[in-house]
Amino acid sequence: MRGIFGFTLSEVLITLGIIGVVAALTIPTLIQNANERATVSQVKKVYATLSSAYTLAVQENGPPDTWDLSQRGNLIKILAPYLNASKTCFPQTVASHDCVPNDIYTALNGAARWGYLGNWALPYSLSLANGTGLVEMYIYDGCSGSGTRTCGYFIFNVNNKKGKDNLLGKDHFEIGLTTKGFFFDGYNSSDSTVKAWCDPKYSGGSNTQGFTCAVYMMRWDNMDYMH
Repeated sequence: MRGIFGFTLSEVLITLGIIGVVAALTIPTLIQNANERATVSQVKKVYATLSSAYTLAVQENGPPDTWDLSQRGNLIKILAPYLNASKTCFPQTVASHDCVPNDIYTALNGAARWGYLGNWALPYSLSLANGTGLVEMYIYDGCSGSGTRTCGYFIFNVNNKKGKDNLLGKDHFEIGLTTKGFFFDGYNSSDSTVKAWCDPKYSGGSNTQGFTCAVYMMRWDNMDYMH
């Protein structure tokens, strides 16, 4: 008669303990990687959405250097019909979080970059259908001239939730509208410059970390700079 082999209770407990340790070490990393992949994907989708809106707006309104940008809010109002916005705030009251979180936005290392959105005197904002918040930062009336001229700047917040990190390069990003289309900050910079300005430990300026992270994502398709 053959003997019956099995595991003792202590062996089972040891095995379960090892599995638990391995899971505790790997699951957070897997979740973080998944979240970063989602952010990269959303940044690319926002860029595609804005670029499409730009093309449609130019077709119907002419080039942006002919748009009336003499008043705050005019730029985002021109683009809004082509952005499939779920909600518009023209303007957004200082105290509300209706379209975007009215929180403090900082550089990637947490250094102060700007204060509450209210510092922009009732910002004009909207919420895209995918949950991204878009804010008109600045506009430049008469963005005409030779070469690529900037007509305005936006920030967009991919998580768009009050109380989140609000770190430049992690969950919110700057993008400029020019006479040639939308471009992220640093789009024409070298790879080394993009990496430097997207390094939380960069020593070139206390509030510049994260400035070129959207370009980093577009070029290398990841958020490795966070590690």
